[in-house]
Amino acid sequence: MGEQGRRVAPVPLYSSLVLGGLPIAEFGSEEQQQRLLGALAGGQAKFSAAIADLGMTAPLATDVAATARADGWTLSGRKAMVPDGAAAHYVLVPATDADGLKSFFIVDTSAAGVTLVQVGDRFEP
Repeated sequence: MGEQGRRVAPVPLYSSLVLGGLPIAEFGSEEQQQRLLGALAGGQAKFSAAIADLGMTAPLATDVAATARADGWTLSGRKAMVPDGAAAHYVLVPATDADGLKSFFIVDTSAAGVTLVQVGDRFEP
């Protein structure tokens, strides 16, 4: 963060480190921490989180449903805003299962069925 503060550069530092990296460091499994935080530290992966609408009023908020499958989970729905989402390799997405339990999922943005729609301008070095 100190090095970023020395120059003005439109890079996804906050979204990668704070929105993505810190939750994985605190709550991720050991395997997730090693694999994902290593990629983050090495500059091979950028992160974000789809939490911008958590403070929105109910009519504006979006939701994602999580359905358990034999081979993992399926997420369906949309999120209104993902800071630096167009540049992210992984996005932390809150989703609610059939029992009303809300969990966070680490979504690979290159996975089949994941669609990112850019809104506005994106600046990336």
